[in-house]
Amino acid sequence: MQWDEAVDRFTTTLKMADRSANTIAAYLSDLSLAADYWANARKRPEVLDNLANLTSDDIANWFFDLRRQRKSRQTVLRRQASLKLFLAYAVEQRWLAASPYPESGVIKAKGQAPEREIVYLDTHQAQAFMAAVHYGLPNDPDWVQARDAALFWLMLGTGLRISEAVQLTMKDVADGIRRGQLNIIGKGDKRRQVALPEATYAPLTAYREVRPATELNAFFVTQRRIPKGQHFPITPLSAREVQRRIQQYGAQAELPLHLTPHKLRHTYATALLEAGMDIRIVQEALGHAHLSTTEIYAHVNVATQKEAANRLPYFKGNPQDK
Repeated sequence: MQWDEAVDRFTTTLKMADRSANTIAAYLSDLSLAADYWANARKRPEVLDNLANLTSDDIANWFFDLRRQRKSRQTVLRRQASLKLFLAYAVEQRWLAASPYPESGVIKAKGQAPEREIVYLDTHQAQAFMAAVHYGLPNDPDWVQARDAALFWLMLGTGLRISEAVQLTMKDVADGIRRGQLNIIGKGDKRRQVALPEATYAPLTAYREVRPATELNAFFVTQRRIPKGQHFPITPLSAREVQRRIQQYGAQAELPLHLTPHKLRHTYATALLEAGMDIRIVQEALGHAHLSTTEIYAHVNVATQKEAANRLPYFKGNPQDK
């Protein structure tokens, strides 16, 4: 059984079990990161070709790598749980004779990892990254370049999680442009309003005009490279593909760091704070679930948030304006 097909069937089962969209997205994000690690960092693409090639050493190496990156205990535990559930499902479906998930304590997350430095793009790096996006990747059709410009301006301008961005619908974006804010359902099905700065309107609208005709509700879509019948089907854009493309753009911009979607979120939060926004409003805008007692009472002023977002330094010299 191939990894991607197994994940697709796992997703279908979760939906049938009435798991929330955000819970499913969290599972998929964790599994996508695992697949990317084994295929690229560990040079083990055979794991994706056949799930039976996955070993307990592969799993231990991934979690040791998370510890090396100083991922929080909560993050490591969640990714462990996602993988363990997925592998248990694979055994239930008889794709695996037994789960390779280690039962020993070798990969347990022990204690809280030391606080790590937040990595983000400075103004010049953010502008270099978006310039690379503006010019696109080799052999990409124009609509893909427009999609990526819309997606990454959106993420830099709102701080959305990648799972939140790829779940946006056509109506979500149309309403967002009309109202100047997005209604987001984040982790734990927590609802929040996120200001949509005017600098994102042009790239979002430009992509909407060239987006392939499809009955899909997903705003961000992709086109499979493997034909199905006589055509190449249009499907929702996945978090895994976004992760892959953001790394390609980072390399094209010659950025001296391993770029991920979450680093765009760090960039947004840091820029807002440097623009003078109250930290409580920034935390609420990011949709963080665990805040201090006083921060529970902080109310997002969307107009204030939008004003600060519009002042973000990397919107100056936007290639879309040229």
